[in-house]
Order: sequence, then structure tokens, then C-alpha cells
Amino acid sequence: MAQTLKLAALVADPERFHLIDVRDAEDYAVAHVTGAVHIRLAELEGRAGELPSGKTPVTICGKGGGRSAEGRKC
Repeated sequence: MAQTLKLAALVADPERFHLIDVRDAEDYAVAHVTGAVHIRLAELEGRAGELPSGKTPVTICGKGGGRSAEGRKC
């Protein structure tokens, strides 16, 4: 089940999570979380094989969270 994580949880255990920024390239270029991998939402399902095993994937975006919620479905 998807859940919301606080930044403190991500910082406390960086080896546990794989951060994926699902925003468009323009939004990612403006600002992004250090260490996040940029995979646009439209590409996420097709690139799922690139995600490392043993880490929990966490989708992030900067506005309302609609794209990150969609990303959890992939």
C-alpha cells in the first residue's frame, strides 16, 4: 500500500529508498531533490526494470502530488 513519507524518514535511511522524480524535464531542471533519478511519469512503467532491487521506490514531484500518485500505480 502506498504511503506518504516525511523527508526525515528518507534522510534517516537513504540506502532503503530509491527516489524517482516523475515530473517533466522542464520542472526537473528548475529544481529537484539531490540523488533523485529523473524518470518522467509517461516512461515509468516501461523503465521499471531499471529500478534497483532491494530498495523501496519512492515517487516524488513538487506540486500537488498527482503525478507521484500515478507513479505508484506502475
